[in-house]
Amino acid sequence: MGYSDAYAATIRMTRTLLLIIIFTSFGTFSIGQTDEEKQKIDTAVDNAINAYLKNPTKFKKYLDPAIIKQFPDSGRIENSLKEGQWIEYSLDTIIAENSTLTVGNNTLPMRNSYFLKKDVGNYIKGILTGTWTLYECFATEAPFDFEMRDVRFYKNGKLNGKEIYYQGYGIYRTPLAICNWKDGVKDGIGEEYDYNYPFNRILLYKISNGKTVLQQSFYPNGKVETEQTYSIENGKEIIFAKHYFQNGQLDYTGYFLDDHPYKIWTVYYENEKIKSIDNK
Repeated sequence: MGYSDAYAATIRMTRTLLLIIIFTSFGTFSIGQTDEEKQKIDTAVDNAINAYLKNPTKFKKYLDPAIIKQFPDSGRIENSLKEGQWIEYSLDTIIAENSTLTVGNNTLPMRNSYFLKKDVGNYIKGILTGTWTLYECFATEAPFDFEMRDVRFYKNGKLNGKEIYYQGYGIYRTPLAICNWKDGVKDGIGEEYDYNYPFNRILLYKISNGKTVLQQSFYPNGKVETEQTYSIENGKEIIFAKHYFQNGQLDYTGYFLDDHPYKIWTVYYENEKIKSIDNK
């Protein structure tokens, strides 16, 4: 899943820096610090970042990719084809590439570890079928505990129906992204949720036969912030955009063509009265 890979990479990069700061700086943290104590914390944070910049690998362990040999796939073979339930293991290598994270004026080199994935589902005569559940493990050494991350459904070897990608762990697990499939192509309503509590919905979209036709983003209060509808004009994609104030009233409407304003744009006051009309 492209979405999960990108999110995992971002989470793991920022988590590295957060752990450095937490464990080196906030061990003596308490509510109601004095100015002197706050200054000590700020100094400790700066020292931690500087130490990380000098030797990033000192602060992080990495999974040995050879560990995958300890996790063989298991299932039944009939007539040289996979049959029934299978448990399949793999290494996620996409986010293990070297990258950087910018903090203020500093650019931190980041190296992300491989992590283990476990897929559990069924085959019929070698074809994916029914519900498949993906589990992930971010541990770099034993014990390797897997957490459910993604649930999807196959029909005749192709993704069909709803797929849910989760965030969090155990009883705190909540959806991060939901999409729908039809014969291996995204089709229908999709949603994305904030990674932070209270995990509000931040995006809703509609896809028809693999093409986006509607997309909405939301304010923290749940009201629509932007709405974009997609259409084709003379062979080119046209986007009609609406932006709303937090009170739900229109801010502006207008069209985009090739990422540039196009046709008529209308800007409103918060009392819904027209402020200006501009023909692009």
